[in-house]
Amino acid sequence: MRIMSLLLMAFLIVSCSSSGVKRLSSGNMFRGKTKLSYKSYETVVKEAKEQAAKKMWTANKLSNRIAIAGKGGQLKLHIERSTIGAANFKYFTVVVEDSNGIEVMRKELDSDIPETPIRNTQWWNLTLIKIPNKIDYPFYVYVIDDLSNGGPIKFEVTGN
Repeated sequence: MRIMSLLLMAFLIVSCSSSGVKRLSSGNMFRGKTKLSYKSYETVVKEAKEQAAKKMWTANKLSNRIAIAGKGGQLKLHIERSTIGAANFKYFTVVVEDSNGIEVMRKELDSDIPETPIRNTQWWNLTLIKIPNKIDYPFYVYVIDDLSNGGPIKFEVTGN
C-alpha cells in the first residue's frame, strides 16, 4: 500500500512548482529544509484531465480523482531532517490563514516513517495537503515543527 501511495503522490506532484509561494520566516534554520509548493484547484483538475487522456482513464476514475481534490487547491510539503524521528510528520502541524489572519484550516499531520537518505545524510518526507474550501490570494501557510524551538515557518501563497 505504501508503494501505491508513493506512486500516486509522484503522479500528483510531478509538475508541482514553488512559483507563487514565498517563504517569509525561517523558523529554526538548523533543523533542516522545509519546502512548500502549491497548486490551485483549477490546475489540479486540468492536470487530472490531461492524465486521464494520456492513460485512457474511465470517466468514473477521472470523476473520482476530481472529487477528492480540495476546492482551495493543494499544498506539497517536503521536509529534510538529520534524524529519522525528526522527519516523521507526527511532529508537524500545518495552519492556513486568509489575508486577514483568520484561520481557515489546521491539520496535524499523521505519523509517517521518513524515506531513507539517498544523496546525503538527510531523512526526507513528503505529503500533499488538500485545502478543502476555496481561498483568495494571498493566503498564508504556517508549518509548525514541534521539535523546533524557532517558531513556525511562514509562507505566503500568491497563486500558481
